Amino acid sequence: MNPPPALSVVVPLYNEEQYLLSEMNTLADALDRIVGKKRWMFVFVENGSIDATPQLLSGLVERYPPSMVVTLDRPNYGHAVCAGLKNAPTEWTHTVDVEFWDVPFLHWAWSNREPKDIFIASKRADPSLNRLPAYRRFLSWGMNGLVRILFGYPGSDIHGPKLIRMDCVRPLLDICTAGRGQFEVELIVRAYRSGARIFEAPVPIAEKRTPRNLMLNKIRWNAWELVKVVRSMGVSRSTSAIKISRASRADMLAVAGHDIGQTAIDANPS
Repeated sequence: MNPPPALSVVVPLYNEEQYLLSEMNTLADALDRIVGKKRWMFVFVENGSIDATPQLLSGLVERYPPSMVVTLDRPNYGHAVCAGLKNAPTEWTHTVDVEFWDVPFLHWAWSNREPKDIFIASKRADPSLNRLPAYRRFLSWGMNGLVRILFGYPGSDIHGPKLIRMDCVRPLLDICTAGRGQFEVELIVRAYRSGARIFEAPVPIAEKRTPRNLMLNKIRWNAWELVKVVRSMGVSRSTSAIKISRASRADMLAVAGHDIGQTAIDANPS
């Protein structure tokens, strides 16, 4: 009998038929090498797709047991990530987007997971790795600045892939109120304030496809969600005394060795 999975991989999905199979099969190969065959599982969160994504998921779940599908009725990135975390049955969970994940980061974080609680892949920690258009780098800088000013969070980025010890965030999931991209802001800031040991490291990122939502709409949606976070948590410049630790890209590559594989690209989440 195989031991239970050690890692859940949460993947929020909305109209991903073009990339789903190729990206997840490539990621699965990396997970087999890093975590071990049958030692991990996908937790797919299907949130309102109107293409063939739901049909494709059945084949992936069958191919990679004991993977599962969680279904939401409408697209909301933050609610999808939250639902995936709530349904993850393992001690550790890795959150990714279909096209935004990074083998060296996963290899390094998994190898060094003790005694940390949260590892965050940062697209801002090393500007030389960030190939996004200038306006998107500017918006990311502005959002991070707001998070730093409003909540005193000292990290360089919150929205990248994460490796999370579930014991440190499960009590927080039911009290988080924000959706879209601000769910992750609320979750990580709450975890930081509660004393979670956080490590961040840079990953490469580039724009692969045209954004599916107008940027003005994304700004408006996320501004409203950020207001909800402020109302829920309050503004504070004084947070946990625990500092965020950081690694370099060289640190990750030294651990990954020749297991480089896929590097992070932009998913333009809903």
